[in-house]
Amino acid sequence: MTTYEERIAAQIEQYRAGVNVHALPDIFHYWANQYLRPQIIQLFGAVSIAEIFALPIIERAKGKSTVEVLSIGSGDCSVEIEVATILRDRIGTGFRIYATELSPILIKQANSAIAATGLSDCLVCLETDLNTWTSKPASFDVAMVSHSLHHIVELEHVFLNVQQALRPGGVFCISDMIGRNGHMRWPEALEIMQKFWAILPEGHKYNHLLTRTEPAYINFDCSGEGFEGIRAQDILPLLLQRFYPGKFLAAGGLTDVFVDRAFGHNFDPKNNFDRNFIDLVHHVNELLLRAGVLTPTQLFAYFHVGPAKLEWVGTPPDRAVRWPYADTDHRGFTFL
Repeated sequence: MTTYEERIAAQIEQYRAGVNVHALPDIFHYWANQYLRPQIIQLFGAVSIAEIFALPIIERAKGKSTVEVLSIGSGDCSVEIEVATILRDRIGTGFRIYATELSPILIKQANSAIAATGLSDCLVCLETDLNTWTSKPASFDVAMVSHSLHHIVELEHVFLNVQQALRPGGVFCISDMIGRNGHMRWPEALEIMQKFWAILPEGHKYNHLLTRTEPAYINFDCSGEGFEGIRAQDILPLLLQRFYPGKFLAAGGLTDVFVDRAFGHNFDPKNNFDRNFIDLVHHVNELLLRAGVLTPTQLFAYFHVGPAKLEWVGTPPDRAVRWPYADTDHRGFTFL
């Protein structure tokens, strides 16, 4: 698949088939609650992803009649509805969220859900191709994005527009994937993945998305169709070129594979082996992140258009970037 139009068609068709991107395996929730949630609470003072987005909006609402929020690639607006519900409870109706989405199928779902929750006065979903979208300068107090940057080709264009769209003191709130393009593993991670794979029972090697058993882990490139992970590895370097990081949490790497939708349904958090295996992978992942052997694949962060106080948990911004185009990366590790 090579043309932009074909990728758009594939992306839209994915949702026509009724794919539920929020239906994560039980083992994901075990891992997230056990390991990720405490880090989020520590850094952001938030108890959910929606609250990570809501808190800067609440802060910006002080002394303002209306806070203007831009949401980038909002999908079915499920996250935006959660955020708006929190905001309505805490600051009333003094906010407007303008959600942008490419798929008319998801926009229809979003508008139906928005109306059903009584949020139509505070939240609107607009059909937008972010790769060609142009913003009005200084028109938003906060920009937010939940797992859509890794679907965008023209990241430079989008980041420039966000930078121009934010008012002074504005915040760019991000939850997204920052690993290798197509959600592949980098060579150093793949080598360790295969070792973990070798000790898994055969029943745990079934890929529920591609409907196949993988005796050896297949480093599959998801970006072959549509835009899934099309430029994931460029997201963090480009953000750091244009914005200043404030609160910064980078995590994941090896663990993603075992808790996500492809293989996560093979693991039962009530099963001792399954739970202990995920614990083991997580702890190895954390040790290798701290040693600089691996780089993280998930990002939760606030970025600013001007200098900001950096607070981080997990891996700091400069060590979270994986430089892909040399035999020896910036930390001096050589990969074959």
